[in-house]
Amino acid sequence: MNSTISTNAFQLGLRPEHIKLGQGELSASVKTVEALGAETVVELDYNGAEILCLYQGSFDGQRGEDIKFAIDQSKVLFFNEDGNKMI
Repeated sequence: MNSTISTNAFQLGLRPEHIKLGQGELSASVKTVEALGAETVVELDYNGAEILCLYQGSFDGQRGEDIKFAIDQSKVLFFNEDGNKMI
């Protein structure tokens, strides 16, 4: 039996519009909230990782508040250490 285990690091790529706030099973802390008119950029702290979310409308959350969020898994991208997209 021949098997290979990859120990290479990878990065996960997400677009802010593919993260849904207020739903899902993941939880993070609100770090910053920036109102941009029709949209609001919300920065989350998820176990030390920064996640930017694009919320449609006015976001009522406050800095330091815990919030649930979901990721559209069909939109997740993976990149290798060199920044090349992995399939």
